[in-house]
Amino acid sequence: MASRFDSSRLEAVQVMRAIAAMLVVVDHAINSNDFRMDLPRSWLGSGLFNEFGASGVDLFFVLSGFVMAHAISNPSASSASRFMINRLIRIVPFYWAASLLFLAVTTVTGRSYDAAALFNNLTIFPLYDPTKFVPPALIVGWTLTFELAFYSIVSFSIWSTPNPAGRIRVVAQAVAVLAIGGIILEPRTDLLAIWANPMWFEFLLGIFIHWLWRRPKSAVPKSACLLIGLVGLAGLSLSLTIGFPFEAAHWGILDGNAGLARPVWWALPYSLILLSLLWLSETSLNVTQSRPWRFLLAAGDASFSLYLIHLTVIFAWEDLAPTNSINADLVIALLLAVNVALALACYRLVEEPMLKSLRRKILGRRRISTVPAPALAD
Repeated sequence: MASRFDSSRLEAVQVMRAIAAMLVVVDHAINSNDFRMDLPRSWLGSGLFNEFGASGVDLFFVLSGFVMAHAISNPSASSASRFMINRLIRIVPFYWAASLLFLAVTTVTGRSYDAAALFNNLTIFPLYDPTKFVPPALIVGWTLTFELAFYSIVSFSIWSTPNPAGRIRVVAQAVAVLAIGGIILEPRTDLLAIWANPMWFEFLLGIFIHWLWRRPKSAVPKSACLLIGLVGLAGLSLSLTIGFPFEAAHWGILDGNAGLARPVWWALPYSLILLSLLWLSETSLNVTQSRPWRFLLAAGDASFSLYLIHLTVIFAWEDLAPTNSINADLVIALLLAVNVALALACYRLVEEPMLKSLRRKILGRRRISTVPAPALAD
C-alpha cells in the first residue's frame, strides 16, 4: 500500500475544497438576489437551502484541521518559523491583492466603507475595536482570522517537539481547550471570541478524521465507506430539514450556543463525507478518473482565488444589474459559472505566479515543507 504521505492520495481534499468554495459562492449569490427586491425571487432563496451555502466555511475549517495534521505528521516537516512564514506568504499578499480589486470595483459601483472595515481588512485580525464585531471590507476575511490563529498553534507544536505524534497531540489539546473555553466563557469581545470559540471543534474534527484515515493497514471495504458517506449526507439533510438559521450561525459566532451549533449540524456531517471520500479514493472507485472529478480537482486548486474574488463579481451584479425578469436561479447558476471560470484564470495567471515569486524571494528555492493542499490556500 502506498504511503499516506503521498499527496496524490489527497485528491478527496481538493474535491472538497472546490465544493466548499462553490457553496460559499452560491450562498452569497442567493443573498444578493434576496437584497434586490426588484428582481424575481429564486427558488433556492425561498427554500431550506437559502443559507446552507454558509456551511462551506465549516467544511474549510474541517479540511484545515485534516491537512495541518497531515503536514506535521510528516517527519520531513519544516521548522516552526519557516512554516509560519510560508503560511503568511500563502494567505496575506493575495488576500490584500483581492481586497484592492474588491474595493476598487465596489467603490466605483457606489459602495463605501468605514475606517473600521478598512483597518480590519488590512490587519485581518479585528484590531480596530476588539469590543465589537466589525467585519473586514472583504467580509470573507473573517475566516482567515481563524485560519491564521490555527496556523500559529500548528507552528507552536512544530517548535515544541520534533515528534510528529507529539505535535498532533499539542495541536489537538490546544484546539480542544479553545473550543471548550468558548462554550464556558462565551467572550463578548470579537478578538477574544476568535481564541475561545466552539468553532474550534471543526479543526479538531479534521484532526480526528486524519487520525481515523491513517489507522487502516489496508483498504476499507467499499460498503463501509459508502455507509459512512451516507450517514454524513443524512446529517446534512437533517440540518436542511430543520432549517438551521443563518443569522444564529454566521455573525452569531460570538455566541457560544450558535458557535457550537455549526460544528454539530454542519462540520460533523462534512467530516464523515470527507472520511468516506478519502477511503473510497483508495479503492478502485472509477469516479476518480471521471471528468467531473478532474474538474473539481482543478477548481480545488483555484478555490482560494474563487473564495476571494467572487464577492467582487456578485456585488457588482447586485449594484449594477437593471430591473429584469430573468429567472433568478439561472442568474445564480451563471454567477457561479462565471466566478469559477475567473478563478481558474486568476489562479493560473495571478495567484500561482505571485506565490512562486514571493516564496523564491523570501524563502529561497527550497520549499518550506511537503504540505499538500491546505483548506483555504495551498
